[in-house]
Amino acid sequence: MATQNVEIIIVDDASTDGTGEVLTTAFGEADNVTLKLKDKNKGQSDSRYLGLQEACGDYVYFMDSDDRLEPEFRSVILPTIKNQQADIVFFRLQGANAAGLNW
Repeated sequence: MATQNVEIIIVDDASTDGTGEVLTTAFGEADNVTLKLKDKNKGQSDSRYLGLQEACGDYVYFMDSDDRLEPEFRSVILPTIKNQQADIVFFRLQGANAAGLNW
């Protein structure tokens, strides 16, 4: 996925498994990535609110640690949003278990 015109805000809700260090190593120097590493776990709502406060773009997508985006996500969803003049978008969930079986 091209990073042009994409702002990525990652909020770590005080993980205790070294996630903050991994994120800092992987994305600390990236121009289009903002890291917010919280000192205290305050839950998903607080993390999303913090992300929204940082966001500058026209669209926001909330992604959780167990989510995965298909490579064509942006090329499909952005034209759909613009053509439909959508204020909010929901899409179908596709899952896979540990054995790789889709549901």
